[in-house]
Amino acid sequence: MLNVSIDGAEQSGNLFHHQGRLSIEPELLKQVDVSAGTGRATDGPGALGGAIKFTTKDAHDLLAAGETYGAMLKGGYYTNNEGYKVSASLYGESLISLVFWLHLVTSTAITSKTVKVRNNPTQR
Repeated sequence: MLNVSIDGAEQSGNLFHHQGRLSIEPELLKQVDVSAGTGRATDGPGALGGAIKFTTKDAHDLLAAGETYGAMLKGGYYTNNEGYKVSASLYGESLISLVFWLHLVTSTAITSKTVKVRNNPTQR
């Protein structure tokens, strides 16, 4: 088993027979720690194959000096399955009731067609 976590929150059920279903925009990552092999106690229970720990950026990491808010838009097209991927991130900082708040919101949409294996009409 491989333990996967994002900012300390375990992401169970995202790996199945070497196929991952976890999608993270790389520009939102601050750090990735990989532990291969039999897990350490800090990797959590069941980390027999190791652990991957993702740490994401916060609004301070994304904002330039003097900015209080910002946005990031990203789009892509995949020719192998005629798929599209679009993501949008909004981030900022604010002072509400004498409390300093950092905000980061991200949304991603992915669409694609079924991949067909050439010269094999029975397999998709």
